[in-house]
Amino acid sequence: KTQCIYFQRKDYLVDVKSSDEMQGELEERLTTDFSGKTINLGKSLGIDKESIIFPGELVTIFGPTGSNKTTFAQNIALGVDFVNDRIVKEWQIPTLFLSLELSSWYVHRRHLQIVANKKKDEVNANYKTLYESHKDKLQHIMIQTISPTLDKIYEKVRELQPQLVIVDYI
Repeated sequence: KTQCIYFQRKDYLVDVKSSDEMQGELEERLTTDFSGKTINLGKSLGIDKESIIFPGELVTIFGPTGSNKTTFAQNIALGVDFVNDRIVKEWQIPTLFLSLELSSWYVHRRHLQIVANKKKDEVNANYKTLYESHKDKLQHIMIQTISPTLDKIYEKVRELQPQLVIVDYI
């Protein structure tokens, strides 16, 4: 609907590409070094299927309320190796986490729980010590809790240059 604040100028000719343009995009994709800019979901989950998330790709996690979609997204952002139950620092990439449902302190506490491998009560009792011990595993994540317009999201991405943007939830 044109009244929707997220409706942008619709120019359907913009998406029409010639075979030469598509060949150029393919060549760029196949010759670009994506080191440190992808998420190997298959490797982190121990799945023997190619499931690498490349820059510019959209991944949607869906399921019923209470199915831990947010926690799964947090684990991906934190570089969790589910197979070996550890954090892999090399899997962490600069992340902008738009938490439109949960407060920043709550999301941060959950991040701290994940990287410290502690229960909520243990984090609440030792949050200062745990943060100092695991700060290096959390510094790649920035969070915004105010619901932005699409223009504001574009602006924030240009400003912060994250390699991963998580929107929880629309």
